[in-house]
Amino acid sequence: MLLYGACLSVILLTECEPRSCLAAKVNEPITLTGTTGAVWSLAFSPTGDMLASCSPKDREIEAFAGTPVARLWDPKTGKNTKVLKGHQQGVYAVEFSRDGKTLVTAGADKTIRFCDVNTGEARITLQLERAATQIEFNPNSTLLASGSLRDESVLVWDVKTEKVVATLDGHTKGVWTMAFSPDGTKLAVGCGDGIIRLWDVKTGKATTLKGHTDLTHTLTFTADGKTLLSANSDNTIRRWNLATEKAEVIPLKHTAEFRSMAFSPEGSLLATGDAKSDIVLWDVATGKVIETFKGHTGWVSAITFSPDGKTLASAGEESIKLWTIKKPADK
Repeated sequence: MLLYGACLSVILLTECEPRSCLAAKVNEPITLTGTTGAVWSLAFSPTGDMLASCSPKDREIEAFAGTPVARLWDPKTGKNTKVLKGHQQGVYAVEFSRDGKTLVTAGADKTIRFCDVNTGEARITLQLERAATQIEFNPNSTLLASGSLRDESVLVWDVKTEKVVATLDGHTKGVWTMAFSPDGTKLAVGCGDGIIRLWDVKTGKATTLKGHTDLTHTLTFTADGKTLLSANSDNTIRRWNLATEKAEVIPLKHTAEFRSMAFSPEGSLLATGDAKSDIVLWDVATGKVIETFKGHTGWVSAITFSPDGKTLASAGEESIKLWTIKKPADK
């Protein structure tokens, strides 16, 4: 999840077994090599061996070359392994292809770049009329959806032909989050007005899911595609039965304003980052707090789980750090 207005950045990596966090102890943080600007988006590679981050401005690179970048990190060592240049303005979003060989970046220069993770070179550059701030691959990476906080439309691109194959209109506020169904036939879009639209990718027709009252930060489908989970700034999780279009509401008791949210891959956990610098891990079934992680010094601007659900990456302010959580049996 990305956020406007963040200042500097921290990336925290927190390893966590879903039910063992209550008894876990946080070690001293490890500071990562390299510096960065405000992190607006984070993404793990499908195997979890790379973490990508991007910034609207990168202080280190700007001081020398003035070129906005995306960065690749090794989560095990905390080292910045590659800097991907090419955008002429800030980089808003990053997304890995399902085979992990390509990192897609969306920039304020109204381009989307498909970069080889080994060489850093762009093999495809898409030109847009308006800059994308959200991007999402379908399950086999043949289609890419792009949306913007500043626009109410979602474009669906055919990666092979580099052409727009669908324009999904009808949203009344900017796009905050998107998720493809496991079979790739549906695209869920969450916007600033709380309304979720479930698009049929082939026909371009949408089902409207209403209930949230604020902006929707994150969406995820269950593995069978029959249920959609949504998390919103109205302090609720909703579990949508897509057959009935009805939702079970799970309230979240929290006083600070949410800035970022992410579901774990299997949908049992929700991680939230707030304006007071805390990261809270929630049980999706009950809405109860499992653990609170502290370490950021400003609001948490981006947050994401690794594919195996054992690592949580979050972005805040001032530095880049790694946090490891060990179960008592591991000590």
